[in-house]
Amino acid sequence: MRNFELLIVDDEPDLRWVLRGLFEDEGFVVREAADGDDALRAIAESSPDVVLSDMRMPRLPGIELLRTLRRDAPEVPVVLLKVLGLEEHALRPDDTVAPSHGVCVTGTGQRAGSRGESQHGAAGSPPPE
Repeated sequence: MRNFELLIVDDEPDLRWVLRGLFEDEGFVVREAADGDDALRAIAESSPDVVLSDMRMPRLPGIELLRTLRRDAPEVPVVLLKVLGLEEHALRPDDTVAPSHGVCVTGTGQRAGSRGESQHGAAGSPPPE
C-alpha cells in the first residue's frame, strides 16, 4: 500500500517545518515548495495526492496556483490556508470558495502583544455557537 503524498506550499520555512512534522507523524509522505512557481515544478515532476497551500506568497500566490491547477491538473485537490491578522478583513462563515476550485481554510493570527485574544475570545477557547 502506497503512502498518501502531500505537497506543502508556503513561503514561511518555519510553517512548512511545523506542517511537515505534523503530517509525517500521521504517516504522510511530505514534499515542500516555497511558492506557487516551485509547486508547479514539483507537481510536474510527480503529482501529489493533495496540495496544501498558503494563499499569500511571492511570485505566484496560492489562489493563482489553484487557478492554474484547476486548468492544467484538475485531478489534484488543493486546500488553501490563510492566517488572518485581527486588522485584516476576515472571511465570514458564509464565505466559500466554490467546491470545484478547492477549499479555503481560515484562522486568526496573533500579533505580538495581543494578550492572546482573538475575534472568538480568549486563546484556546472555542468559537461561539
